[in-house]
Amino acid sequence: MLNKEAICVLILVILGVTLCTSQDTKTIEWNENVLLNETVTIPKDTHLIIKPGVVVTFVSSRIENESVKLLIHGSLTANGTNDLPIIFQSYNIITNTPFYKTNVWGIVITNPNFNIYNCKFIKDITNSSYTNPSLSLQLTNNVVDNNPLNIILKDIEIIGGGYSNGVGIELLLANNTFYLFMENILFKNVGGGIKMNIVNILPNNIIAINNCTFQTVLSSISALFGKAKTQIEIENSRFSFTEEIYVEGNKVDRGYFGVYCVFEVSENPVANILIVDISQCSFDSIDNPIDLVGQRLYAMNSNFTNYNNAVTGSAMSIAGNTFKKSSSDFATIVALSPYISSSMVVMKNTFLDLSGPVIVTNHIIYPQFLFKSISFSQNIIMNSNCGPSGIPFINIKEKYLTLTQFRSNDNQFYNNYCQSSMILVDSPTAVLFFSSKNKFIENIANNAVFVNLNNIDRRQFSFEQNIFMNTHNINGDPTHDVFIKVSGTNDSSINLSHNYWGTSFLNNDNQLAIYNFIKGRVNQLSDKVQLIPYFLSEDVNNYNSSNLGYGVVANSSIPTLSSSYKPNDNDMDLQTILIIFFSVVGGFFVFFSIFIVIGSCYKLLVVNRAQYQQV
Repeated sequence: MLNKEAICVLILVILGVTLCTSQDTKTIEWNENVLLNETVTIPKDTHLIIKPGVVVTFVSSRIENESVKLLIHGSLTANGTNDLPIIFQSYNIITNTPFYKTNVWGIVITNPNFNIYNCKFIKDITNSSYTNPSLSLQLTNNVVDNNPLNIILKDIEIIGGGYSNGVGIELLLANNTFYLFMENILFKNVGGGIKMNIVNILPNNIIAINNCTFQTVLSSISALFGKAKTQIEIENSRFSFTEEIYVEGNKVDRGYFGVYCVFEVSENPVANILIVDISQCSFDSIDNPIDLVGQRLYAMNSNFTNYNNAVTGSAMSIAGNTFKKSSSDFATIVALSPYISSSMVVMKNTFLDLSGPVIVTNHIIYPQFLFKSISFSQNIIMNSNCGPSGIPFINIKEKYLTLTQFRSNDNQFYNNYCQSSMILVDSPTAVLFFSSKNKFIENIANNAVFVNLNNIDRRQFSFEQNIFMNTHNINGDPTHDVFIKVSGTNDSSINLSHNYWGTSFLNNDNQLAIYNFIKGRVNQLSDKVQLIPYFLSEDVNNYNSSNLGYGVVANSSIPTLSSSYKPNDNDMDLQTILIIFFSVVGGFFVFFSIFIVIGSCYKLLVVNRAQYQQV
């Protein structure tokens, strides 16, 4: 029961101080602390102003399933200051009395005319059954004269109890075009941070989330988008799970999701695609930091630590990130291709201390949407284990995958352990395979690279300037650096020339030793494999003859080798001969033309001199 003073305050608040600013508009100002024990509605023709420093307390309801809300149909101004924030809180926080499970409270806004700055929402410290969001924006059909809505939420704190199932901010936007900006917002100890349900809206929408903190939040950002071209930008934000909590009696020490978005498929998904841009963020102890379905993702310069699947999505560009300490057998990057014609670029990332694969491909079969290409370049994988299941670090293997191109360039694999291959490409549709300037050093793996080339005559295969040093299998024996499986009939050769196979420690005069060594680094292939020439040192950019040795032909019993690769006259092919011939002929014609010009000039000079003397 409320005391008489509280009831009087409540009555005064509801009546308010009304100032008639026009015939149709009223203004209510809250200048002092307010207690609400039932839903208060601000009608469309009313403007509520909450002054800095005011504390609005929602009083516990004893009626089953009843909520206490501040419902804004009119306009709202709640602008606190750094020294005098506006606080919305639970009643038992100030009275230290039990808070009934049926009681839920929050602010619901249905009119876009609001300003909220420097506000705090403080939930009950003991209860764990909240369902209502602290702040709910429910905006439908608010666009006037095709002008987009400008929605700004800034300098807000939403703090739950030891844990709550409630949501910090809920966005329900329909039939609108909008610019939504959220900046410097703290979400702490709540079940959900930002929950968005955005459907049937007009195109060209922007959601910007900047410098926000999600601390011990089960699902930080979740969104459902339907048939709308929207861009989400998340920058300089922190996602972490710093405490152990109990959910339905089970201990939870990591968040479920960081950013989770689902895109509703339309008849033309490419035209309505959602773009998610995440940069300079940190994710610590979140099972699934980024999980997207059907969006274009740009993840740049962010840190991921202690996770299951760090990034799940399609049409991804992932660059400049650091991934560290993945869970056992979980892949850091999961490539999906369910809705859009997609490609994936993974470059300049660092993968450290992983306990599972780096990339695995997965798919949902939609014939009209193709997974096109994967590019993996300038990455570092170090001190990692592919996990007990032995899934390769780069695992591109799908029966129905429509992959057409795979590139692996300038990557470094150092001191890793994998029961299978570090790179595996086994796709029945991949037409182009490029691998160059990769370094495989001090690894334990059955194969460094495994490639299954079906019907190779329809494909382009490039493999050069790679470095293989000290790769052994799990038993400590030397292993295959390259394992190529060929199936189907074809007339194409497989070129493995211009690679370094760790031969610098061998005596170059012992050609048979070099032959046997290199042959042992490559699995048994047909006689179409080409290893000529190979590098004699780690300097794979040095194409001088002193750094190149003759290769060998697989299954050849008598190797034909030379200590260096230096073509002689007998090695010149027809093309070389023609080049030399035309160079000589061209030089002759140039010389003859110069001779004719000089002769003509001399003759002209003699004639002119004779004519001058006669005169």
